[in-house]
Amino acid sequence: MKQSPDNPNPAAPVPEEHRMTEAPERNLRPGNWLKALLLSPGPLFCTGYLVMYVLTNLHLNGILKEKVAAAVETATGHRYDLSIERLSAGFALDSVTLERLDIVPVGGPPGKRVSESVRIRELRVRHLDLSTLLFSRETAARSTLEISRHILDSNREQLLSARISEP
Repeated sequence: MKQSPDNPNPAAPVPEEHRMTEAPERNLRPGNWLKALLLSPGPLFCTGYLVMYVLTNLHLNGILKEKVAAAVETATGHRYDLSIERLSAGFALDSVTLERLDIVPVGGPPGKRVSESVRIRELRVRHLDLSTLLFSRETAARSTLEISRHILDSNREQLLSARISEP
């Protein structure tokens, strides 16, 4: 029997059954410390967030890039083709950066020359909520619409001045 600091009578021993744990006393090895650290809430949250961030960027570059290009082409009445090299989410999943955009007028009537295309090195769209992009079709549709609107709004004058001219 061991002495307990909570016992009002220090002379009376505390039975072994009243200990806090039934585990035998032993030294913790570094492997157990590492396992406890990795399974604690902080690293688990960070790992989960990193996985969501990577999956969101993969989704943006795969599916959403094509949908944005199609939305811009439809919004311009199929007069322009859009190509995007890369889409990437902001680390807080609240913005999208589009890299190397080319907005190219579709060929006009025979004998007419198409004016130069609009090239944008980088365009950032802020105030998007991408946190549920992988789980909600509504979020994907809303994000596609907002990104395509931003592309068209930021290049409105260049697109209006791009015309088909005589050779």
